Amino acid sequence: MREVPISCGFVAFLPTRGKALAVGDGACYFVSILLGLRRLEKLRRDMSVTWRTMGTLCSERDWSKRRLVHELQRGLPYRTIPAGRVVDWHHPVTAHTLDLEKSEVTILRGLVDGMMALDTTIVGIEVLPPTDAEATASVKWARATTSRLRDESKVGEGITKAELARLLEAEAKKAVRAGQLRRALKASYLENQLSIWGIWPLSSFV
Repeated sequence: MREVPISCGFVAFLPTRGKALAVGDGACYFVSILLGLRRLEKLRRDMSVTWRTMGTLCSERDWSKRRLVHELQRGLPYRTIPAGRVVDWHHPVTAHTLDLEKSEVTILRGLVDGMMALDTTIVGIEVLPPTDAEATASVKWARATTSRLRDESKVGEGITKAELARLLEAEAKKAVRAGQLRRALKASYLENQLSIWGIWPLSSFV
């Protein structure tokens, strides 16, 4: 097949082996830059909703294995590797074989010829963090509490992210007792979320 140079505006893209070489300057150069910036911006937006392994999500949310299964039964988004498999999260074998460290689970594909022998398959699992009302309430509480603590001079300029997380953990326990939060927030979870929630760095928190 004969290779034909592809032109666009004032730029000619000369096909080489596996590449396209841009000669001159013109509209296509700027179009390619703009497209690249749009892809980068989309990637940045997607980072906050990135698929996670089950172990990572449990670490971020301070969830137990039982809590994760409960959320999956309620419809927490998941995908399988390889793609397209369906997991019955209500089946007892699912909870028994779920491996948080490997982010894998064994699924049953039915009886074989009506006998007790089962066709089992191990699949990888990735999950999306929930965006429920409880999570939204936690964000609002954490931002309001951080603002209050700063106004009360309880958050110094040299405080680290880990120290702020521990301070908010103590405040969360008080908030649960006062009925302001449904559940306590662990420092490890808070430290992972402070940047996502726009609290850290404190210099840009308003």
